[in-house]
This record gives sequence, C-alpha cells and structure tokens, in this order.
Amino acid sequence: MRARRALRFRRSGRARIWRSTAGDLDTLLVAVGGGGLISGIAIAAKALKPAIRIIGVEPTGAPTLHASLAAGRLVELARLDTAAVTLAPRRSESLNLAIVTQAVERIVLVEDHEMAAAARWLWREMGVAAELGGAAAVAAILAGRYCPAAGERVCPVVCGAGTDGINRPHSRSRSIATSGASAGGIG
Repeated sequence: MRARRALRFRRSGRARIWRSTAGDLDTLLVAVGGGGLISGIAIAAKALKPAIRIIGVEPTGAPTLHASLAAGRLVELARLDTAAVTLAPRRSESLNLAIVTQAVERIVLVEDHEMAAAARWLWREMGVAAELGGAAAVAAILAGRYCPAAGERVCPVVCGAGTDGINRPHSRSRSIATSGASAGGIG
C-alpha cells in the first residue's frame, strides 16, 4: 500500500525533524486540538521553508478548527464525541484561528478507530507508544484521509505518548458533552 510506504520514520527520543530532514520535506501533518501546536509548528516551519505545506488532523468527533475554518470565524462545538480527549476542545482561540487560516493548507478528519489502528501500527512497527491524539497524523495517512502525491516527502508529527491508543478497543468512543476544555489538549 502506498500510504504505508510513505511512512518511513526515523526513531528519535526528541523532535529532530529540522536538523535531519528540513530541506527534504514537502508536507507536515500535525494533530490539532486547540490549535497551539499546529500554529507554532506552522510559524517555525514556514520561517525555515516558506513553501512547506502544513496539514492539520482532527477527530471527526471534535472538528473544532475544521468547523471554525468552514464558518470563517471561531465556533464553539455543542457536542464532542471522541476518545481522543487531548484533541477535543469545544472552542479554540482567535490567535490560533488566525495563524491556522494563514499558514495551514487544510484540516483533514480521522475517526477514533483510525487513530487506534495507527497507534497500534506505531507500536508494532516502530516501538512507539502513542496516545490516540499522538497517532492522529499517522492515521490520516494510513486511512487515506491524506494521500501524498507521488514523490511527496511527508512527515507526520507523532505528538503524544501513552498507551490508550494501544489498549483501547478500536470501536469505542467517548462522548464529551460539556467537559471539553477551550483550546486545551496537545494540539
């Protein structure tokens, strides 16, 4: 499968994306919660390589910035329905939306079971224990939510350690009606 071939990782205890591959990358995929992580990555990456593409990844059950981009303004989600609680704020912040609007090409959505499958894949293939949110960018590629073009050099950012993605049954999700934080989580 082309998506699996696109996932050639370099294991590292620290983020070394720019030192080892900055000139080689075309696209970064980044999990999105409140938008802080993707905003910071987008600013830094575009300062180093203005042509780089930044793609956000959110759970279908918590499309906070995806909905805000579609509406052209900040929106607050009335309901959250995802097990990836680190990617589930009900609302972002205006600064994050402004940066994402300018620097992020688009946001793709992934299902909880796709994040769980990606977390298990990361564990089996790379020995990386990633929480559901941490595996979201990899899920976008493995599930075909983001399909790299032929020859495109893509780096999915794995941004959350844990075992909930490995231990959680893939069909289980969690509804968060009122407890979602504003602009919290990892992304």
